[in-house]
Amino acid sequence: MASGEKVYRVAMLLRSDQDRVKEILGNQYLDCTFDYYQVDTLEAVRTTCLKICDIYDGILTSGLFSHQFISCYSAESGIPHRYFAASVENYYRQILLQTMHNPNLSLGGIHLDLMTERHNLPDILEENRLGPLMQEERTVVSRMTPEEVLEFEREMVGRHIRSIQNKDCQLFMTRSTIAAELFQSRGVPYIYVRLTSHEIFKTVDSLRREMERKQLKDSQVASIHVGLDPDCTPQQLNCVWKALEQFGKIRGTASPVFMRQDNCFEAITDAQTICALTRDHTYSELSDCLRTNTGLSAAVGYGIGTNVQDARENAITAAKYALSTAQRLNQTFLIDSSNQIIPLKTSLEPEQIEQVPARKIFEPAVNEIAQRSHLSSRTVFSLMMALQKQYRREVDSEWIMRELNVSMRMANKILANLENAGYAYISGKKLPSGKGRPSNIHTLCFDGGRDRQPAVD
Repeated sequence: MASGEKVYRVAMLLRSDQDRVKEILGNQYLDCTFDYYQVDTLEAVRTTCLKICDIYDGILTSGLFSHQFISCYSAESGIPHRYFAASVENYYRQILLQTMHNPNLSLGGIHLDLMTERHNLPDILEENRLGPLMQEERTVVSRMTPEEVLEFEREMVGRHIRSIQNKDCQLFMTRSTIAAELFQSRGVPYIYVRLTSHEIFKTVDSLRREMERKQLKDSQVASIHVGLDPDCTPQQLNCVWKALEQFGKIRGTASPVFMRQDNCFEAITDAQTICALTRDHTYSELSDCLRTNTGLSAAVGYGIGTNVQDARENAITAAKYALSTAQRLNQTFLIDSSNQIIPLKTSLEPEQIEQVPARKIFEPAVNEIAQRSHLSSRTVFSLMMALQKQYRREVDSEWIMRELNVSMRMANKILANLENAGYAYISGKKLPSGKGRPSNIHTLCFDGGRDRQPAVD
């Protein structure tokens, strides 16, 4: 491990497969160290989680039910967590092995935990429904309270007991410790679907990436910029200032502190606060608050960066985009530390937004164009805004260099990437004013599909 590299502490709250997981991972994997906790019941998961969630970087549990308990009791701390789960392929493998080694075993006689009385395994396999059923179970459980999870587990055990009593099952397959104990006590045949090493490593890798993202968010600086028209009156500025104070009272300690400047307001905070204020970068409550309480077209921009300067520049640029594209609707943007532009929703009805021609600039989506052309969405959006402002489609490298304030090398790269992605084609030549070679004139076609056009000699 490299000196100074972050070491993540992970708590293993395992109701099952503890020996298996420990055998494969040991006490350290990559840059994660593991402490193992044996939790035999969901109540033990609850108690242990409340004791330890403040001292670990992440938590891993042995199944979906335990994971939902963690989700409920670690929400305030925001600690990343994942759970070990047997894959569809693992279940298929177990089913195949059992039918191969037991000639008298029929598919209809095999029962899985997620199967209810209306399910039978032959139909599930024929319709390839095992994956969707597993996803359906995950979705249902993710909406439950801890008490509902307990009841859901009791219902599962009840189904198993009824199947045992009715003798309508030859073999049970389970990933539940509770179910396995039931089958063992009743002396009925069952298979415990053990985790594969791939499933274990994949889950740990997923948790590690999530812990890295959280660490990055915790270390990033963020800024909010609220800009107004240069001709706004002192009374209007005071109105916005009062609205920001009101917003701070509503949000309480979660609200950043704004500073008043010439024709704008600014706040410096952290990326986690921005994430909370914008509901994971989806919605701008602040924009709605300003529009409702002032009636003014205040342009709100959010910026995230690795330092204060980058965060401020991103927020100011995002506010400029907001003012340029949808001033009357208070359209809001966020620019993250990788210069990706994220449009944030407001409470306006979708049909209202669609009536604004400026929204057409996101058709096709800026981020899609950026991804296909291997450029940042900020670069693509800045280029679109410059084109829209000057009512033009034909550009050359010098124009891009001047308008986007980039080097000639970067301007040539932008045009080359757009051409390779099908968003630009050579439509002419520009002769130099003095000595030198002619330069290409490109026509940009963000709104006309990605059909390539023949180059002009």
